[in-house]
Amino acid sequence: LWKMSADYTTYDQTNRLIGLTVKDNGAKKLYKAGESFEADKITATANYSDGKPSEVITGYTVTPATVSEPGTYPVTVSYTVGHVTVTAETPFDVVVYGPKSVEVDVTNAKRDYRVGESFDKSSVTMTVNYTNGSSEEVTDFDVDPKTFITTGETEVTFSYSDGINTYVSENKLTVN
Repeated sequence: LWKMSADYTTYDQTNRLIGLTVKDNGAKKLYKAGESFEADKITATANYSDGKPSEVITGYTVTPATVSEPGTYPVTVSYTVGHVTVTAETPFDVVVYGPKSVEVDVTNAKRDYRVGESFDKSSVTMTVNYTNGSSEEVTDFDVDPKTFITTGETEVTFSYSDGINTYVSENKLTVN
């Protein structure tokens, strides 16, 4: 004995999805590479063929959701009802910025180390310069070597990664 149940959604064939209107509600326009677009800051409205007032919708797709490379990108919203998908571009583009270079200030860095001693990066300042002209001091950079194993002048490499690219600066220190 089989028991079946089904939930059918019917679509009014005379009232078809024909378009999409997108409104900006204060979405951020400048993003750091890797940040997600603020999709909750736009309103998408479905337009139907019957001309009646449209409905504000959820469940739409925003492209790009995240951008990892610096540049200027249009934002597209897509919405599907049944087998019909409509798209619309937002009335704005987003600008994505990313690291351009790094600067390492070793002015206050400890200069003399003993063999076996670990590098003290707390006295080093690393600044990341971004493609939009801004900059920020970062502490999540790497140092190589972390521990000194030979005497003499040693090249120390400072590196910062934004998750896509790695930026490097090199300096020399003396190990006794």
